[in-house]
Amino acid sequence: MYGPIAQLIPSACKDLGWFTDYIPFDSEAGSVKVLGVGTVELPVHREPGRTSGPDAHGILRLTNVLHIPSAICNIIGSPILRDDDCLIGVGELPQSRCFIADSQGRKLAFFEKDRPLFIVKPSDPPVGPVVGPRKIQSEGSYMIHCFWPDSERRRFEEYRESLARQQQQRAGVERYSEAEKQWIKEHYGSEFRFLLQHCLSIYKEEDLDEGRDIVKALMKHDE
Repeated sequence: MYGPIAQLIPSACKDLGWFTDYIPFDSEAGSVKVLGVGTVELPVHREPGRTSGPDAHGILRLTNVLHIPSAICNIIGSPILRDDDCLIGVGELPQSRCFIADSQGRKLAFFEKDRPLFIVKPSDPPVGPVVGPRKIQSEGSYMIHCFWPDSERRRFEEYRESLARQQQQRAGVERYSEAEKQWIKEHYGSEFRFLLQHCLSIYKEEDLDEGRDIVKALMKHDE
C-alpha cells in the first residue's frame, strides 16, 4: 500500500479479496472507474526487523476504501488521519522512512526505507496476503493521486443510508440459525466473504436466499 502525498486523497484498493466488508457502487474517481466502497484490513509489520512474536504484526484498518481494479497500486489516502484515528509519525527511523501509529502512539505499520514512494511493509504470507510483482519501479517518477468528488461521496452516503434502512427492515427475519452463523464464521470469517466466494452479493435478496441454501447444503455434506 502506498502512502498519502496530498490532502483529501481517498484510500483505494485493487483487489476485491482484500475487503472485509463491501458495498457495490458504480462511481468515478477522476478518470478511473470505481466499482465499490468498503473496509480493508491489511496485516502489516509493526517495526523493521521484527518478523515473529505476538507483537510483530499489526492490522492496518482502512475504512471508506474505493475499489479500483485499474489503479496502478493500492493507496493509503490522507483521510486515514481523519477516518481511521491514526497518525503519521515522521522522522528518520532505523530501516524505515516513518511510521503509522494509533491515537495512543502505538506503532501499527512502517514505511519501507530506500523506496521511491512511501510504501507500507505488509506482512508476508501466510500472515499477510499474497501479492503480485510491484509496478512501481525504483527508477521511475510517479505522482500517485486519487480524487473522488464531494458529489460522489454524498451520493454514496445517501446510498449507504438507504441500504442500512433496508437492512433494519429485514432485521426481524432471522436468515440463519445460530449453528449456521457459527459455521459461516469458522469457515469463511463473515457472511460477506462467504457470499463473495460464491459470486453472490450481500445486498441482493435473491443472493442472500441462495447463500442460505448453500450453507444448509454444505453443512449437511459435512455431517
